Amino acid sequence: MAAGLAGDRPPRRHDIDWLRIAAVLLLIPFHTARVFNPAEQFYVKNDQLSDTLQRFIVFVQPWHMSLLFFLTGAASWFALGFRSGGRYAGERLKRLIVPFLFGLVVLIPPQQYVGMLTNTDAHRSWWAQYVYFWTHWENPDNYVGTWSPGHLWFILFLFVYSLAALGIFLWLRKGSGRRVIDWFARACRVPGVVIVVPTFFLLADKGFDPMDDFSGQTPLGFFLLFLLGFVMVADERITAAVKRHWKWVLPLGVACMAVRAWQWPATETWPDGSWQDAGVNWLGHQFGVWMMIVGLLGLCHRYANRTNRVYGYATEAAYPFYILHQTVIVLIAWLVVRGSVGIPIKFTVIALDSLVASLLVYHLCVRPWNPVRFVFGMKPKRPRAAPRAAGRRSFSRS
Repeated sequence: MAAGLAGDRPPRRHDIDWLRIAAVLLLIPFHTARVFNPAEQFYVKNDQLSDTLQRFIVFVQPWHMSLLFFLTGAASWFALGFRSGGRYAGERLKRLIVPFLFGLVVLIPPQQYVGMLTNTDAHRSWWAQYVYFWTHWENPDNYVGTWSPGHLWFILFLFVYSLAALGIFLWLRKGSGRRVIDWFARACRVPGVVIVVPTFFLLADKGFDPMDDFSGQTPLGFFLLFLLGFVMVADERITAAVKRHWKWVLPLGVACMAVRAWQWPATETWPDGSWQDAGVNWLGHQFGVWMMIVGLLGLCHRYANRTNRVYGYATEAAYPFYILHQTVIVLIAWLVVRGSVGIPIKFTVIALDSLVASLLVYHLCVRPWNPVRFVFGMKPKRPRAAPRAAGRRSFSRS
């Protein structure tokens, strides 16, 4: 039977929360590595670059954002278990669009200011650059000071996906849609179905150009992963299939990504006419991405479906941490790359300082204050109940 009836609060999947926390933390080394990557532009670059860190990026990027979209789709299944469609849409508006607009005004301009200083010959003042940011829209995917959503593109995509998928989600929770989930859950009893069927579902976007050469994923592909996240947590039989497969699926996914990273050339694109252009690479890419997602999902379900004292804090902090982290990395990297030490030391300093600084900004400037929590898409902090006065009962009886 599918888990969670409409109107009932379904049991919380702590493993999904832990996986989301880990995926957000992985952004620190990932975006730090981009400072040293020879194959792509970034807001700030070190003088010395690293093929090793380039291959780290190629290993992580195909499945990392895919995993985040998948997990958000999974969270939507649980959210709609005790929310109406209208309430779900309203919460997406507050939780996604408000932080997106706040980030455009406050967080993205400093990144673009550094990009202007690093990647162009211009030396505009802060205010002149801020005006330039809002008046030049030539290419949103840039690091030269013009308008861009930066890393907040993910939030904007989530908002569009949430509204686009809402009708599908509501349909899947009842009637004929529920029978589709039941069919897939029964099919997952056959070994390999939980891997093969979703992978070929993802191949539907083969005709679209990927967002970039590193990710190999498309907006449609991310949307399909968002839908798959919703379906994959909708029935205990699907979860059981993930638990049966993850021990052999995860190593295969790691191997696919490792081969991809090893074969990646020191240029931005694959050579024209290579075997990748025939579509074999696309098939292998999607299998690898899906195996990584299923493998990590099963791993966390086996070892992390529990809570501890860190869990509550980290679960709440993950989203504002995502919003903050890249601006912090860019500003710290802009200072650190001027030093004369080697890449390992610079990478370590940028990553650790960015982690600590992001957590401090969250803990001191975001977490305690309800107005700031609102613009970061967080629920308001509830006031603590006043403790009972000592001896109240005995006084009332006297």
